[in-house]
Amino acid sequence: IASFPDGSYMEIEENWGTNHLYLDYYPNYTKRKSVRYFSFCFNHEEEGCKSSIEPISPYDWDGSRDQLIEDARKGCSRDVDYLGYCAKLLQFDNWEFKADYPW
Repeated sequence: IASFPDGSYMEIEENWGTNHLYLDYYPNYTKRKSVRYFSFCFNHEEEGCKSSIEPISPYDWDGSRDQLIEDARKGCSRDVDYLGYCAKLLQFDNWEFKADYPW
């Protein structure tokens, strides 16, 4: 767990049942209320991490940009509370913030 002077925050968590590690980075985590963050995983096949560290993606991802945005649980959209796939969307878009990026 690390807090930074610019208001950002990072945490590494382990899923004890599966031994998988996750890294979540909150660019603006004032008062620990932000749901806008980038989520990565380490070697976790079910979250789309084939090797090394990767942004999480739907376990049943069809490879489309639309699914990263429209997924009802974690899609990178203003309509979703848990924005878990925003880092994957950035990776898909070659690390560029496109006009339809939600924040």
